Amino acid sequence: MCARAGLSGRHEHREIRQDHRHLKATATRDLSDLLAKGLLRVEGVEQATRYAVNVPGWEQPALKP
Repeated sequence: MCARAGLSGRHEHREIRQDHRHLKATATRDLSDLLAKGLLRVEGVEQATRYAVNVPGWEQPALKP
């Protein structure tokens, strides 16, 4: 999903659904799949949950001002 959706950096579940027109069930399934494969890591809890790329050698791109 990451490459297909063009994701980079940290995202909330809500952002993924809105930005990429995912249905809630699809976003949940895709995030669960990426977490199970170890390609994402979870940061925070409940409403503060964020998903970050967890790939060796990958660096967070600089944020645009």
